[in-house]
Amino acid sequence: MKTLHKIHILVILFFCVFAQSCTNLDEKIYSTVPADEFFKNENEMIMNVGRAYTHLTSYLSPFIWGSLLICTDEAICPYRETNLWWDNGVWVALHKHNFNPQLGNLNDCWSFIFDGITLCNQILYQMDESSVDFPTKKNLAAEVKILRAWLYLNAIDWYGNVPLSIDFIEKDLPNQVGRLEVFNFIESEINENVSFLDEVPTSKNYGRVTQAMAYTMLAKLYLNAKEWIGNDMWKETSEACDKVINFNKLSLESDYFANFKVNSEGSKENIFVMPINNIYAPFTMKFHQLSLHTLSQKTFGIVDFCWDGFCGMEDNYNLYTSNDVRKKSWLEGPQYDVAGNPLMLSPTRQLNY
Repeated sequence: MKTLHKIHILVILFFCVFAQSCTNLDEKIYSTVPADEFFKNENEMIMNVGRAYTHLTSYLSPFIWGSLLICTDEAICPYRETNLWWDNGVWVALHKHNFNPQLGNLNDCWSFIFDGITLCNQILYQMDESSVDFPTKKNLAAEVKILRAWLYLNAIDWYGNVPLSIDFIEKDLPNQVGRLEVFNFIESEINENVSFLDEVPTSKNYGRVTQAMAYTMLAKLYLNAKEWIGNDMWKETSEACDKVINFNKLSLESDYFANFKVNSEGSKENIFVMPINNIYAPFTMKFHQLSLHTLSQKTFGIVDFCWDGFCGMEDNYNLYTSNDVRKKSWLEGPQYDVAGNPLMLSPTRQLNY
């Protein structure tokens, strides 16, 4: 009986312990890392900053870059035969500047800007909160601030009065401010952070912001000062451009087309680039698909179907003189395949750009 009694006690103790362990539902999460545990060194912080650069590739979307282009007198996206490119009239409305809240492309542009600004705010907040320190931490933060300033430069260019927010943890909706306040913010951000940047693009900082990029931004800001804030700032524009020139490390390429090659990393003319890679950054500006008729696949060996959309404005094209080498970047006139045979839309009609 005593032995049985002891067994009962052991069983009761076992179930008590087991029951207690079942109420502890805490678990180790391996799929996420808390922010205060993530940054252990400089490389991890650089990788986090890389998210801001990755976001910039969205700029090459036809819904963003294309929308901006169609709003100018450079290009148009006509309503094509067989109802191609009607898209509920969005491209025609953009070209005519008939802006309205139903134009989804304008919302895409807005989201690109303010998603990017929020991302920069988050990265800067995470850097401030992290106890990890290293000599170039302030330089890295300066890059993000210049990227944020670039986004705000586009914001006042595209929209005018916009919300101004640099606090990631602020929960209230930011107030809309006038162009002057955003103008002054961009100017101060550039002047306060430019000295922490590398001077010019090199193979080691390819695709990252530099002093040359920041001063070019400043020149664009001053160039538009008359329109945006009502003040002429031509002297300041010239001084900002001189800053870039006086580095004596950038120059115009003797071959105009060198800047637009697939592998253009060696260009001494490109001041700021958004690197695209088929594996690591495959989002591409498919300009050939947006512009060429699909028959041109037979001319250039293009695999993907082409959409016969964007084209240049005739008045803009005619601004080139006959001997201007840049005119060779355009396709114009009757089109032929790679063997020289006419590309025919029908038995009696040749493709003609």
